[in-house]
Amino acid sequence: MNILSYLNILSEVKQHLLDPALSRQFEQKVFVAFEYEVNAVNILDILQILRNKSKMYWQNRDASFETVGAENVFYEQKFNSREIAELEASGIKFYLSCKFDLKSNITRKWKKFGRNFVFLPLWALERRKDKYYLILNLTKEILDDYINRDIEKCTALNMLNINNVKCDYLIKNRYFSPNRETWGHNLNLANEMIQSDTVKKIVLSRAVKYEFENKIDSESIFLKLTENCENSFSFYFQADIGSVFMGISPELLFSSYDNTIRCDVLAGTIARGGDNEADKILADKLLHDKKEIREHTFVAKYLSAKMKKFGSKVQFKQKFKIKKLANVQHIYSKIECVKQPGLSNYKIIRFLYPTPAVCGVPAARCKRLIKEFEQYDRGHYAGAIGMICGENVEICVGIRSALTHNSNLYIYAGAGIVAGSDPEKEWNEISSKLQNFTTFLND
Repeated sequence: MNILSYLNILSEVKQHLLDPALSRQFEQKVFVAFEYEVNAVNILDILQILRNKSKMYWQNRDASFETVGAENVFYEQKFNSREIAELEASGIKFYLSCKFDLKSNITRKWKKFGRNFVFLPLWALERRKDKYYLILNLTKEILDDYINRDIEKCTALNMLNINNVKCDYLIKNRYFSPNRETWGHNLNLANEMIQSDTVKKIVLSRAVKYEFENKIDSESIFLKLTENCENSFSFYFQADIGSVFMGISPELLFSSYDNTIRCDVLAGTIARGGDNEADKILADKLLHDKKEIREHTFVAKYLSAKMKKFGSKVQFKQKFKIKKLANVQHIYSKIECVKQPGLSNYKIIRFLYPTPAVCGVPAARCKRLIKEFEQYDRGHYAGAIGMICGENVEICVGIRSALTHNSNLYIYAGAGIVAGSDPEKEWNEISSKLQNFTTFLND
Protein backbone atom coordinates (compact mmCIF):
# COMPACT_ATOMS: atom_id res chain seq x y z
CA MET A 1 0.00 0.00 0.00
CA ASN A 2 1.20 3.50 -0.83
CA ILE A 3 1.05 6.31 1.75
CA LEU A 4 -0.10 8.94 -0.73
CA SER A 5 -2.82 6.66 -2.09
CA TYR A 6 -3.82 5.79 1.46
CA LEU A 7 -4.21 9.52 2.21
CA ASN A 8 -6.03 10.13 -1.11
CA ILE A 9 -3.83 13.07 -2.07
CA LEU A 10 -1.56 11.50 -4.70
CA SER A 11 -2.71 13.72 -7.58
CA GLU A 12 -2.43 16.91 -5.51
CA VAL A 13 1.11 16.13 -4.37
CA LYS A 14 2.22 15.03 -7.85
CA GLN A 15 0.81 18.16 -9.47
CA HIS A 16 2.54 20.37 -6.91
CA LEU A 17 5.94 18.67 -7.17
CA LEU A 18 5.86 18.77 -10.98
CA ASP A 19 5.52 22.57 -10.97
CA PRO A 20 8.75 23.92 -12.61
CA ALA A 21 8.65 27.03 -10.39
CA LEU A 22 9.27 24.82 -7.37
CA SER A 23 12.99 24.61 -8.04
CA ARG A 24 13.44 28.27 -7.05
CA GLN A 25 12.66 27.38 -3.44
CA PHE A 26 15.95 25.46 -3.28
CA GLU A 27 18.11 28.44 -4.28
CA GLN A 28 18.70 29.51 -0.66
CA LYS A 29 18.13 26.22 1.21
CA VAL A 30 19.45 22.69 1.04
CA PHE A 31 16.19 21.27 2.42
CA VAL A 32 12.68 22.55 1.81
CA ALA A 33 9.69 21.20 3.74
CA PHE A 34 6.41 20.82 1.82
CA GLU A 35 3.21 20.52 3.83
CA TYR A 36 -0.22 19.16 2.86
CA GLU A 37 -3.26 18.94 5.11
CA VAL A 38 -4.74 15.42 5.09
CA ASN A 39 -7.60 13.50 6.65
CA ALA A 40 -7.25 12.06 10.16
CA VAL A 41 -5.16 8.88 10.44
CA ASN A 42 -4.04 6.66 13.33
CA ILE A 43 -0.38 7.61 13.50
CA LEU A 44 0.64 4.68 15.72
CA ASP A 45 -0.95 2.30 13.20
CA ILE A 46 1.19 3.84 10.45
CA LEU A 47 4.35 3.26 12.51
CA GLN A 48 3.43 -0.38 12.97
CA ILE A 49 2.86 -1.16 9.28
CA LEU A 50 5.72 0.77 7.67
CA ARG A 51 8.32 -1.52 6.11
CA ASN A 52 11.10 1.07 5.86
CA LYS A 53 14.63 0.41 7.05
CA SER A 54 14.58 3.63 9.11
CA LYS A 55 11.52 5.17 10.77
CA MET A 56 10.59 7.21 13.84
CA TYR A 57 7.77 8.29 16.12
CA TRP A 58 7.53 11.17 18.58
CA GLN A 59 4.73 12.44 20.81
CA ASN A 60 5.11 15.31 23.26
CA ARG A 61 4.06 15.08 26.88
CA ASP A 62 0.65 16.72 26.64
CA ALA A 63 -0.13 14.73 23.45
CA SER A 64 -0.83 17.92 21.46
CA PHE A 65 1.78 16.91 18.84
CA GLU A 66 2.38 13.45 17.38
CA THR A 67 4.34 12.36 14.33
CA VAL A 68 5.55 9.32 12.44
CA GLY A 69 8.22 9.51 9.75
CA ALA A 70 10.30 7.28 7.52
CA GLU A 71 13.49 7.17 5.47
CA ASN A 72 16.07 9.13 7.43
CA VAL A 73 17.83 11.30 4.85
CA PHE A 74 20.88 11.27 7.15
CA TYR A 75 21.07 7.47 7.33
CA GLU A 76 24.37 6.43 9.01
CA GLN A 77 25.77 9.99 8.87
CA LYS A 78 27.63 10.86 12.08
CA PHE A 79 26.91 14.37 13.35
CA ASN A 80 29.12 16.65 15.40
CA SER A 81 27.97 19.70 17.37
CA ARG A 82 28.77 22.16 14.56
CA GLU A 83 26.72 20.24 12.00
CA ILE A 84 23.77 19.95 14.39
CA ALA A 85 23.90 23.74 15.03
CA GLU A 86 23.90 24.35 11.24
CA LEU A 87 20.92 22.07 10.76
CA GLU A 88 19.14 23.85 13.60
CA ALA A 89 19.81 27.25 11.99
CA SER A 90 18.14 26.05 8.75
CA GLY A 91 14.77 25.98 10.54
CA ILE A 92 13.95 22.47 9.26
CA LYS A 93 12.21 20.20 11.80
CA PHE A 94 14.36 17.25 12.87
CA TYR A 95 14.68 14.80 15.75
CA LEU A 96 17.74 14.22 17.91
CA SER A 97 19.02 11.60 20.34
CA CYS A 98 22.30 12.18 22.22
CA LYS A 99 24.40 9.60 24.04
CA PHE A 100 24.45 9.83 27.84
CA ASP A 101 28.26 10.13 27.87
CA LEU A 102 29.39 11.69 24.59
CA LYS A 103 33.06 10.97 25.32
CA SER A 104 32.73 7.26 26.08
CA ASN A 105 33.31 4.50 23.52
CA ILE A 106 30.35 3.25 21.47
CA THR A 107 29.65 -0.46 21.95
CA ARG A 108 28.47 -2.70 19.12
CA LYS A 109 24.77 -2.75 20.05
CA TRP A 110 24.64 1.08 20.04
CA LYS A 111 26.75 1.49 16.89
CA LYS A 112 23.89 2.53 14.58
CA PHE A 113 23.03 5.45 16.88
CA GLY A 114 26.54 6.84 17.33
CA ARG A 115 27.03 9.75 19.73
CA ASN A 116 24.52 12.14 18.17
CA PHE A 117 21.72 10.46 16.22
CA VAL A 118 19.83 12.84 13.91
CA PHE A 119 16.62 11.80 12.16
CA LEU A 120 15.23 14.00 9.38
CA PRO A 121 12.41 11.99 7.80
CA LEU A 122 12.01 12.11 4.04
CA TRP A 123 8.31 12.18 4.79
CA ALA A 124 6.29 12.45 7.97
CA LEU A 125 2.68 12.49 9.10
CA GLU A 126 1.94 14.97 11.87
CA ARG A 127 -0.99 15.49 14.18
CA ARG A 128 -1.15 18.99 15.65
CA LYS A 129 -4.03 18.82 18.12
CA ASP A 130 -6.90 17.75 15.81
CA LYS A 131 -5.31 18.68 12.44
CA TYR A 132 -3.25 16.25 10.30
CA TYR A 133 -0.48 17.01 7.81
CA LEU A 134 1.82 15.22 5.39
CA ILE A 135 5.35 16.68 5.41
CA LEU A 136 7.91 16.06 2.64
CA ASN A 137 11.51 17.13 3.39
CA LEU A 138 13.15 17.41 -0.02
CA THR A 139 16.46 18.40 -1.53
CA LYS A 140 16.71 19.43 -5.20
CA GLU A 141 18.11 15.97 -5.98
CA ILE A 142 15.23 14.16 -4.27
CA LEU A 143 12.72 16.43 -6.04
CA ASP A 144 14.32 15.61 -9.42
CA ASP A 145 14.10 11.92 -8.56
CA TYR A 146 10.37 12.26 -7.85
CA ILE A 147 9.86 14.10 -11.14
CA ASN A 148 11.73 11.44 -13.14
CA ARG A 149 9.92 8.49 -11.50
CA ASP A 150 6.35 7.67 -10.55
CA ILE A 151 5.97 9.06 -7.05
CA GLU A 152 3.66 6.24 -6.01
CA LYS A 153 6.39 3.69 -6.88
CA CYS A 154 8.98 5.22 -4.55
CA THR A 155 9.66 2.50 -1.96
CA ALA A 156 10.05 5.17 0.73
CA LEU A 157 6.27 5.58 0.71
CA ASN A 158 5.24 1.92 1.00
CA MET A 159 3.46 0.13 3.83
CA LEU A 160 2.70 -3.43 4.83
CA ASN A 161 -0.81 -4.72 5.30
CA ILE A 162 -1.68 -4.31 8.98
CA ASN A 163 -3.10 -7.86 9.06
CA ASN A 164 0.45 -9.21 8.63
CA VAL A 165 1.65 -7.73 11.93
CA LYS A 166 2.19 -10.24 14.75
CA CYS A 167 2.85 -9.75 18.45
CA ASP A 168 4.59 -12.68 20.20
CA TYR A 169 7.09 -12.53 23.06
CA LEU A 170 8.89 -15.87 23.38
CA ILE A 171 11.51 -15.17 26.05
CA LYS A 172 14.49 -17.55 26.07
CA ASN A 173 16.69 -15.98 28.78
CA ARG A 174 16.81 -12.96 31.08
CA TYR A 175 19.88 -11.35 32.66
CA PHE A 176 20.18 -8.62 35.32
CA SER A 177 23.09 -6.21 35.18
CA PRO A 178 24.14 -5.81 37.94
CA ASN A 179 22.61 -8.73 39.82
CA ARG A 180 21.04 -8.16 43.24
CA GLU A 181 24.18 -9.03 45.21
CA THR A 182 26.43 -6.74 43.16
CA TRP A 183 23.81 -3.99 43.38
CA GLY A 184 23.92 -4.13 47.18
CA HIS A 185 27.72 -4.05 47.14
CA ASN A 186 27.76 -1.07 44.75
CA LEU A 187 25.29 0.92 46.85
CA ASN A 188 27.26 0.30 50.02
CA LEU A 189 30.38 1.66 48.26
CA ALA A 190 28.38 4.62 46.94
CA ASN A 191 27.10 5.38 50.45
CA GLU A 192 30.67 5.32 51.80
CA MET A 193 31.71 7.81 49.09
CA ILE A 194 28.78 10.08 49.97
CA GLN A 195 29.65 9.94 53.67
CA SER A 196 33.29 10.83 52.90
CA ASP A 197 32.06 13.67 50.60
CA THR A 198 33.73 12.11 47.54
CA VAL A 199 30.36 12.56 45.81
CA LYS A 200 27.17 14.24 47.01
CA LYS A 201 24.79 12.22 44.85
CA ILE A 202 25.17 9.50 42.21
CA VAL A 203 22.56 7.95 39.92
CA LEU A 204 23.00 4.23 39.34
CA SER A 205 20.97 2.31 36.80
CA ARG A 206 20.10 -1.29 36.14
CA ALA A 207 19.77 -3.05 32.80
CA VAL A 208 17.72 -6.16 32.11
CA LYS A 209 18.56 -8.11 28.96
CA TYR A 210 15.91 -10.33 27.40
CA GLU A 211 16.87 -12.90 24.77
CA PHE A 212 13.95 -13.95 22.56
CA GLU A 213 13.39 -17.23 20.77
CA ASN A 214 12.03 -15.40 17.73
CA LYS A 215 12.64 -12.12 15.93
CA ILE A 216 11.67 -9.12 18.07
CA ASP A 217 8.57 -7.23 17.01
CA SER A 218 9.78 -3.80 18.16
CA GLU A 219 6.68 -2.00 16.96
CA SER A 220 4.26 -4.12 18.99
CA ILE A 221 6.48 -3.73 22.08
CA PHE A 222 6.32 0.03 21.63
CA LEU A 223 2.54 0.02 21.11
CA LYS A 224 2.13 -1.88 24.38
CA LEU A 225 4.46 0.62 26.05
CA THR A 226 2.39 3.61 24.90
CA GLU A 227 -0.75 2.22 26.55
CA ASN A 228 0.58 3.67 29.84
CA CYS A 229 2.25 6.87 28.64
CA GLU A 230 0.05 9.54 30.26
CA ASN A 231 2.09 12.65 31.18
CA SER A 232 5.07 11.27 29.27
CA PHE A 233 6.99 11.83 26.04
CA SER A 234 6.94 8.83 23.67
CA PHE A 235 9.78 8.16 21.24
CA TYR A 236 10.75 5.43 18.79
CA PHE A 237 13.88 5.66 16.63
CA GLN A 238 14.66 2.82 14.23
CA ALA A 239 18.17 3.41 12.92
CA ASP A 240 18.14 0.16 10.92
CA ILE A 241 16.37 -3.18 10.78
CA GLY A 242 16.93 -4.77 14.19
CA SER A 243 18.19 -1.59 15.87
CA VAL A 244 15.53 0.45 17.72
CA PHE A 245 15.70 2.85 20.68
CA MET A 246 12.33 3.54 22.33
CA GLY A 247 10.88 4.87 25.56
CA ILE A 248 8.20 6.79 27.46
CA SER A 249 9.91 9.51 29.48
CA PRO A 250 8.10 11.72 32.01
CA GLU A 251 11.02 14.14 32.27
CA LEU A 252 11.48 17.32 30.22
CA LEU A 253 15.10 18.46 29.99
CA PHE A 254 14.07 21.79 28.48
CA SER A 255 11.67 23.37 26.04
CA SER A 256 12.08 26.67 24.21
CA TYR A 257 9.17 28.70 22.79
CA ASP A 258 8.99 32.45 22.23
CA ASN A 259 12.47 32.87 23.85
CA THR A 260 11.25 31.30 27.09
CA ILE A 261 13.17 28.27 28.33
CA ARG A 262 11.49 25.87 30.71
CA CYS A 263 13.23 23.08 32.66
CA ASP A 264 11.61 20.39 34.79
CA VAL A 265 12.95 18.97 38.03
CA LEU A 266 11.75 15.38 38.38
CA ALA A 267 13.57 13.65 41.24
CA GLY A 268 12.30 11.81 44.29
CA THR A 269 10.17 8.72 43.73
CA ILE A 270 7.59 6.55 45.46
CA ALA A 271 5.16 3.87 44.25
CA ARG A 272 1.51 4.43 43.34
CA GLY A 273 -1.19 3.35 45.76
CA GLY A 274 -4.03 0.95 45.03
CA ASP A 275 -6.63 3.74 45.25
CA ASN A 276 -6.85 7.55 45.63
CA GLU A 277 -6.53 7.46 49.41
CA ALA A 278 -3.46 5.20 49.31
CA ASP A 279 -1.99 7.44 46.57
CA LYS A 280 -2.40 10.53 48.79
CA ILE A 281 -0.80 8.80 51.79
CA LEU A 282 2.23 7.76 49.69
CA ALA A 283 2.51 11.22 48.10
CA ASP A 284 2.49 12.87 51.53
CA LYS A 285 5.15 10.42 52.70
CA LEU A 286 7.28 11.30 49.66
CA LEU A 287 7.04 15.05 50.33
CA HIS A 288 8.21 14.52 53.92
CA ASP A 289 11.02 12.07 53.15
CA LYS A 290 14.32 13.85 53.86
CA LYS A 291 16.29 11.59 51.52
CA GLU A 292 13.88 12.18 48.58
CA ILE A 293 13.73 15.95 49.25
CA ARG A 294 17.55 16.04 49.31
CA GLU A 295 17.68 14.24 45.96
CA HIS A 296 15.17 16.65 44.41
CA THR A 297 16.97 19.71 45.80
CA PHE A 298 20.27 18.66 44.21
CA VAL A 299 18.67 18.67 40.76
CA ALA A 300 16.75 21.93 41.35
CA LYS A 301 19.86 23.83 42.47
CA TYR A 302 21.92 22.46 39.59
CA LEU A 303 19.39 23.42 36.90
CA SER A 304 18.70 26.91 38.25
CA ALA A 305 22.47 27.62 38.42
CA LYS A 306 22.99 26.34 34.87
CA MET A 307 20.07 28.36 33.51
CA LYS A 308 21.66 31.57 34.79
CA LYS A 309 24.53 30.92 32.33
CA PHE A 310 22.32 31.03 29.23
CA GLY A 311 19.26 32.95 30.40
CA SER A 312 17.96 35.79 32.57
CA LYS A 313 15.04 36.15 35.01
CA VAL A 314 15.42 32.59 36.30
CA GLN A 315 12.46 31.71 38.52
CA PHE A 316 10.57 28.72 39.90
CA LYS A 317 7.04 28.52 38.47
CA GLN A 318 6.15 25.45 40.54
CA LYS A 319 7.90 23.86 43.50
CA PHE A 320 7.63 20.49 45.26
CA LYS A 321 4.47 19.28 43.50
CA ILE A 322 3.54 15.64 42.83
CA LYS A 323 3.51 14.17 39.31
CA LYS A 324 1.67 10.87 39.03
CA LEU A 325 2.64 8.27 36.41
CA ALA A 326 1.36 4.76 35.70
CA ASN A 327 3.54 2.94 38.25
CA VAL A 328 5.27 5.65 40.31
CA GLN A 329 4.88 9.27 41.48
CA HIS A 330 7.63 11.89 41.59
CA ILE A 331 8.40 15.20 43.27
CA TYR A 332 8.12 17.84 40.55
CA SER A 333 9.25 21.47 40.16
CA LYS A 334 9.31 23.79 37.12
CA ILE A 335 11.89 26.53 36.37
CA GLU A 336 11.73 29.16 33.62
CA CYS A 337 14.08 31.82 32.21
CA VAL A 338 14.43 34.17 29.24
CA LYS A 339 16.79 32.79 26.59
CA GLN A 340 19.94 34.68 25.58
CA PRO A 341 19.73 35.71 21.88
CA GLY A 342 21.83 33.78 19.35
CA LEU A 343 22.35 30.71 21.52
CA SER A 344 21.88 27.36 19.75
CA ASN A 345 19.63 24.81 21.38
CA TYR A 346 22.27 22.11 21.01
CA LYS A 347 24.56 24.31 23.09
CA ILE A 348 21.88 24.46 25.80
CA ILE A 349 21.77 20.66 25.80
CA ARG A 350 25.54 20.60 26.35
CA PHE A 351 25.21 23.23 29.11
CA LEU A 352 22.63 21.18 30.98
CA TYR A 353 23.81 17.64 30.40
CA PRO A 354 24.14 15.39 32.26
CA THR A 355 21.93 16.63 35.10
CA PRO A 356 22.09 15.27 38.66
CA ALA A 357 18.78 13.52 37.91
CA VAL A 358 20.59 11.00 35.69
CA CYS A 359 24.26 11.36 36.69
CA GLY A 360 25.10 12.93 40.04
CA VAL A 361 27.20 15.62 41.75
CA PRO A 362 29.94 16.33 40.79
CA ALA A 363 29.12 15.19 37.24
CA ALA A 364 32.62 14.35 35.92
CA ARG A 365 33.48 12.15 38.90
CA CYS A 366 30.07 10.49 38.86
CA LYS A 367 30.38 9.62 35.16
CA ARG A 368 33.63 7.77 35.91
CA LEU A 369 32.08 5.96 38.87
CA ILE A 370 28.95 5.04 36.90
CA LYS A 371 31.16 3.33 34.32
CA GLU A 372 32.93 1.38 37.08
CA PHE A 373 29.77 0.38 38.94
CA GLU A 374 27.46 -0.43 36.02
CA GLN A 375 29.94 -2.22 33.74
CA TYR A 376 27.82 -1.60 30.62
CA ASP A 377 27.40 1.15 28.06
CA ARG A 378 24.30 3.25 28.77
CA GLY A 379 24.33 4.36 25.14
CA HIS A 380 21.41 6.74 24.59
CA TYR A 381 19.62 5.63 27.74
CA ALA A 382 19.42 8.74 30.01
CA GLY A 383 20.59 10.90 27.10
CA ALA A 384 18.89 13.98 25.62
CA ILE A 385 16.12 13.22 23.10
CA GLY A 386 13.62 15.38 21.27
CA MET A 387 12.46 17.65 18.49
CA ILE A 388 14.16 20.81 17.17
CA CYS A 389 12.45 23.17 14.74
CA GLY A 390 14.28 26.48 14.62
CA GLU A 391 13.50 28.26 17.90
CA ASN A 392 10.79 25.78 18.89
CA VAL A 393 12.30 22.93 20.86
CA GLU A 394 11.25 20.09 23.17
CA ILE A 395 13.98 17.89 24.63
CA CYS A 396 13.25 15.13 27.12
CA VAL A 397 15.53 12.90 29.19
CA GLY A 398 15.76 9.40 27.72
CA ILE A 399 14.77 7.46 30.84
CA ARG A 400 12.28 4.53 31.08
CA SER A 401 13.74 3.42 27.76
CA ALA A 402 14.90 0.31 25.91
CA LEU A 403 17.05 -0.83 23.02
CA THR A 404 16.20 -3.68 20.69
CA HIS A 405 19.23 -5.17 18.96
CA ASN A 406 18.75 -8.22 16.76
CA SER A 407 16.92 -10.75 19.00
CA ASN A 408 17.68 -8.98 22.28
CA LEU A 409 15.76 -6.39 24.28
CA TYR A 410 17.66 -4.23 26.80
CA ILE A 411 15.55 -2.21 29.24
CA TYR A 412 16.97 0.45 31.56
CA ALA A 413 15.99 2.43 34.66
CA GLY A 414 17.89 4.13 37.47
CA ALA A 415 17.68 5.62 40.96
CA GLY A 416 19.35 8.59 42.64
CA ILE A 417 21.64 7.61 45.51
CA VAL A 418 22.13 10.18 48.27
CA ALA A 419 22.90 10.00 51.99
CA GLY A 420 20.49 7.52 53.57
CA SER A 421 19.78 5.48 50.42
CA ASP A 422 18.87 1.86 51.16
CA PRO A 423 19.97 -0.80 48.60
CA GLU A 424 16.75 -2.83 48.92
CA LYS A 425 14.51 0.20 48.60
CA GLU A 426 16.41 1.51 45.54
CA TRP A 427 16.27 -1.93 43.88
CA ASN A 428 12.51 -1.98 44.36
CA GLU A 429 12.15 1.60 43.10
CA ILE A 430 13.87 0.65 39.84
CA SER A 431 11.72 -2.48 39.58
CA SER A 432 8.65 -0.22 39.73
CA LYS A 433 10.06 1.91 36.91
CA LEU A 434 10.84 -1.19 34.82
CA GLN A 435 7.22 -2.32 35.07
CA ASN A 436 6.41 -0.26 31.96
CA PHE A 437 8.07 -3.14 30.08
CA THR A 438 7.99 -6.13 32.42
CA THR A 439 4.20 -6.04 32.90
CA PHE A 440 3.31 -6.77 29.27
CA LEU A 441 6.24 -9.22 28.97
CA ASN A 442 4.51 -11.14 31.80
CA ASP A 443 7.76 -11.14 33.74
